Amino acid sequence: IAASDIELLDEQNLVRWKDNLFELQHLIRNVSRKNIAHDERLDAHRLLAKHWKSQQANGAVENYLYHLSRYDTAGFITQLSIELESIDDLDSAALATIVAESIEHHRGQKDLLYFESKIAAYRFEPSIIRKNLAALKGNELLEMELHLALIEGRGDDYEMKLSELLAVTSPLQRARLLITSASRILEDRLPTSPIEPDLRTKVEHYLKQIDLKQIDQGRQSVIVAISIIKHSIAMAELDFAKGEDIIQSMIGVGSIDDSIVVNLRTKKAISNYLSGVKNVSELIDLVDANCQQIHNFFMSESLKLRLVEILMECDFNLAKIRFDQLTRPEVFARSNTSIRYSARWWLLHSKVHPVTSKSSLRESLIKFREAGCGKASAELESKFHTQV
Repeated sequence: IAASDIELLDEQNLVRWKDNLFELQHLIRNVSRKNIAHDERLDAHRLLAKHWKSQQANGAVENYLYHLSRYDTAGFITQLSIELESIDDLDSAALATIVAESIEHHRGQKDLLYFESKIAAYRFEPSIIRKNLAALKGNELLEMELHLALIEGRGDDYEMKLSELLAVTSPLQRARLLITSASRILEDRLPTSPIEPDLRTKVEHYLKQIDLKQIDQGRQSVIVAISIIKHSIAMAELDFAKGEDIIQSMIGVGSIDDSIVVNLRTKKAISNYLSGVKNVSELIDLVDANCQQIHNFFMSESLKLRLVEILMECDFNLAKIRFDQLTRPEVFARSNTSIRYSARWWLLHSKVHPVTSKSSLRESLIKFREAGCGKASAELESKFHTQV
């Protein structure tokens, strides 16, 4: 833009100033939208929704949902319920904003409050769930009370709500709840902690309650999720033969993301190193090579984080170099898994940078609590008080 044009644009209220810098206002949103007739706005949103529905680019689904929400509330609710089945593939922050704005435009729409709570549960934001509880009923209320108990670390309440919900949900939802509960147990430990026998028994108890014969649609995703949990247990126990059998059975299931198999093979290599089968140089080369093959950025960074946790025990200088190359936690969209990544990142930070060890440990402790990892946070709290 030519400097001589800025004054003209400023007079038309199209420039927003901040200190000595400026940016152009979004023409439709900030200036002209109020001048567009209601029917014209609806037509514009309808046209843009049609456009984004046909696109495959990043953010296309979120843009489609936004414009759909502006002219077809019922259609938006229906489509949102479908999209939330694969929320891992979407920008949860964008979804949260879209739903919040829809609630503002359509007050009294109870379905939107439930979806806002579901997104908040994924993002581990208890305050949003809590404010909506009074508007929810039946299974929706029970589901959100379950999530709230998990986030707040109320173990007994969680088990009680889980039993109630398992009795009234569909076989697919039942399977997903049991898988989530099993994963929660495996993930609620510090990186160096083993899986205790009683916890393994509890995980197996959850998985045995899943009846695959009753599940039709979504069955493959359930099988993959169960296999990942079983593989984690096998690797924790250094049972490589069982781990490989699980991987082969997953490959035989059908079309699954290659990144998942590469991820499991990398975890197997890490367990090989811990058992003395591989040396650290071989492990580093393999992790780096495999991460290049993994399309999921968060998944590959999580493996690199695990590598640094291992290097910390054998080569501090190399661990420090590799730690500085890790992606910082705030880059990732907020979710249970990203909060746990953050907790582990800050735990490593406390070791790599001992000058700020106490503040880093405190941050790690907060993040473990945020992720609903009561056992891990209690163990870390003990370490923190010892250091203090």
